[in-house]
Amino acid sequence: MAGFYEIAPQKSLAIDYQSTGMIEGSVRVYVTGDSAVVISNQSFSGQPLSPKTSINQVEIHLPDGVYRYDLNTGTGKKFANRRYLLKKGLAKLAKSDRDYFAQYSEKMRGHMVSRLIGADNKPSTVNFLGYKALRYELSTGARLTLWNGIVMEMELVSQNFRLLATKVNLNFSVPDSIFNIVGRNPAVADTAASSSIRKQVGQIIEAVRARKLDSYLAPARSKK
Repeated sequence: MAGFYEIAPQKSLAIDYQSTGMIEGSVRVYVTGDSAVVISNQSFSGQPLSPKTSINQVEIHLPDGVYRYDLNTGTGKKFANRRYLLKKGLAKLAKSDRDYFAQYSEKMRGHMVSRLIGADNKPSTVNFLGYKALRYELSTGARLTLWNGIVMEMELVSQNFRLLATKVNLNFSVPDSIFNIVGRNPAVADTAASSSIRKQVGQIIEAVRARKLDSYLAPARSKK
């Protein structure tokens, strides 16, 4: 749902989504500080008229990692929290480095949601559910609308998929009972995913130090 998001001055929020096309159903996202929860109740159909597969999933973002649970099978996995690692890495840099990153913060937010968003992509400013958001129209025909780094709209025409935020509730915290899922259910560590995430964060930090975020966001890199 989000890349390098920021919800201040709000302390918490909840967003409801509807998805249509090859994936149909509802999604609710809670964000509180450095924690976030994504609850998906959807169905997937790869081809028209083909049987649908149920998607019942909870994804819990905590500073120590992201926990993703498949409620249909009762299985879970854990991998590194990219947003928190980047936030922690930036905090260790000099103020001049952080100021440099701030110049690219909106572009980086977009890039962390979709690598197709590079340095040359110019978003338009739109009003979405009463909030000032940035909309990217990509060369693939895809549309991506972000509010403070949070996905509000995603349309992938070639894949027959659309995700649309329908309601935002400010200062609406996630129920504590949802976080108890982590303690009650085992999650297998996805070391490959965590290694890839840490590598990406390391590359961003090095690009900040070297003042080379333009190169990092170059289209050739985005397509890899």
